[in-house]
This record gives sequence, C-alpha cells and structure tokens, in this order.
Amino acid sequence: MSTVELADLTTCLHCGQKFSHPRLTIIGDNNARLNSYLKGLNDHLASKHPELGMQMAQHGMAFMEMLFLRNFRTTDPELSEQQDRVRWQVHQQTLKARYPDENLEQQAAGLAGRLIELMLECEQATDDDSELEDVAKNAMTSVIAEAFTSIRDALEEPGKYPAPVPASSKVLV
Repeated sequence: MSTVELADLTTCLHCGQKFSHPRLTIIGDNNARLNSYLKGLNDHLASKHPELGMQMAQHGMAFMEMLFLRNFRTTDPELSEQQDRVRWQVHQQTLKARYPDENLEQQAAGLAGRLIELMLECEQATDDDSELEDVAKNAMTSVIAEAFTSIRDALEEPGKYPAPVPASSKVLV
C-alpha cells in the first residue's frame, strides 16, 4: 500500500508547507476526519499567515452582503449596482474556469474547421436538392449550439454537486 493510499497531501499555497491526514474512518462521525484535518489547516493559517485572516473576513463580509441583498428586488439604480458589484466580487473569488485568449482562439479555430467541413459537404451535395439549405443551417446551428453549451457547462458546472433544496422560495439566505 503506497503513502498516497494512506494519506493525501495538501500544500499551503503561501509557504509550501505540506500537510497530510490519514484516511481513517472514525466510527460514529463521518465528518470527524475531515473536521480534524480542516482544524489543522486553519491553525496553520492562523499562526503562519495571520494577514490572510483579514482578507478572508473581508471576502466573507462580501458574501454575506450578497446574500443579504439577494433578498430584495429594487428599482433603485444605486442599490441595483451595489447588488451586482457585490455579486461580481464573490463571483471573481469563486470562479473555477478561466478562459485565456489563446484557449478561446484554439476553440474558435476548431469550431471554424467543423463549420468549413459542413459547408464543403453541402457543396458536394447535388444542386437540385431543395432542402439542402435547411439541412446545412440545422447542422451549423447544432455545431454552434454544442460550442455554446460546452462553454456554459464549463462555467456553471451543472450537476457537479446536488443542489440543496431551499427552505423557502422567497428568502434566498
């Protein structure tokens, strides 16, 4: 049995210190191992990187403000802008997928190639096929929709975790 099978490794992004915690199941409390591990990581941040505590508190306050503001619908332009500004700040902290220009250019080149292939297939079809335009349009629409769906799914991560059922449909906190 390898070391990786016994304990996972976690590395502090700020100082490189490594942490591990054995993969033992504590009978009676499914979260005891994880909670113990998180406590150790928290103790490290508190003692070795106390300045991060201030940053985390600020981000936590922004998240709380976003949750607070989501409970109101408004026509006030300043409040609307504040709602969106706070949402954007939280979004920037939680966004998993980033798309550099080079990546987008590569994806666009792939999409363009697929569309050209479809166009060439359409050219090779007989000219007396009256439904050719509709077939080509549907095929291209399908390819473009697939590209858009792929981008949306990378951003939204649908189905990655089950969504919690809200306690109330009116209060979003």
